[in-house]
Amino acid sequence: MAESEVVARLVAATCPKCGAGVRIDPDNEYVTCGYCGVSSFIQTKRRQPTEEAIRAHQPVIHLENTARRISGCVSALISVGVLGVFGVVLSGLFASNLPRLAQHFLGIDAGVTVPITVPGFPSAFTPPALPVEENLFANPNLAKLKMEERLGKPVMAKRLVLYSAYANLTAQDPKQKNHLDTYFYRSGVLQEPQPERLSGRDKDVEKIVFSLDAIDFGRVPGLLASAATDLAIEQGAVSHVIIERGNFGRTAPVVRVYVTGPRDSGYVEYDLNGRRTRVVK
Repeated sequence: MAESEVVARLVAATCPKCGAGVRIDPDNEYVTCGYCGVSSFIQTKRRQPTEEAIRAHQPVIHLENTARRISGCVSALISVGVLGVFGVVLSGLFASNLPRLAQHFLGIDAGVTVPITVPGFPSAFTPPALPVEENLFANPNLAKLKMEERLGKPVMAKRLVLYSAYANLTAQDPKQKNHLDTYFYRSGVLQEPQPERLSGRDKDVEKIVFSLDAIDFGRVPGLLASAATDLAIEQGAVSHVIIERGNFGRTAPVVRVYVTGPRDSGYVEYDLNGRRTRVVK
C-alpha cells in the first residue's frame, strides 16, 4: 500500500464521554463526537493537551501510533533530493533543515518562527502566527455571525455546541434542505462542512432544526455563571454549551450548560427565556 494512502487514513477511536465510535484525523487537535456532541482533544506523542483543554477538563483521546505518519512526511522530504540538475542544491537545503521542516509540516511548532536556510542564499521563512483566540463564552455572537455569512439568514440548526475558543454547528443546507452538515469554527474561520449521516427521526430535517435567530446569545454569559453556581462542582468549570431542540416532545430549543470538575460533572438546562428547567448532576 502506498504511504500516501496510509497517511490519509482516519483512525478509529472511542469517545471518552459516551463510548461511541469516532473517526480521527491525527493532524487535527480536536474531534467532535457525532452522538453526544462533545469535543475531545487529540493527544499524540508530539502534541500534548493545551492549557485551555486542561483548564476546561476536556476529554482527551490518546493516539500513540504516529510513527508511520512521521516516517511518511520525512520520506517525502528526503525524496526531493533526486530532482535532476537541482539535486545538489535541494539536497543541501533539505539536509540542513530536515528536522525543522518535519516539525513545521507536522504542526508541532505552529506559530513559531522556523528559519530555513539555503546554502549561499541568506533567507528566513516565518510561518504565519496563529490567530488570536476568541472567547465565545463571553461573545457567542462571533460564531453566529460567521455562520450567517456562509449559510445566509436565518441559519437553521440542529445543534450548536459552544466551547470557550471554538464551536461546532450542525445545520441544514440552505440549498438542499434534506441535508445536514457539520461546521467547525475557530478564530474567525469556518471550515468546510462535513456531511451528517441521517437516520431515524433525523431524516425529517424540517422537524429537528430551529432558527439561530430564536436564541438570545446575550443571555449566554449569565447562564454560564448561573450554572456554575447552581451545580457547585468542586473545582468545576464550564466545559461547553449545547443548544438544540428539547427532548420529550418539546419543540422549542433549549440551552444546556455543562460544568466539569476532576471528580464530578453535570449540566443545567434553560429555556429561551433563561428559566432553569432541569438540573442533572
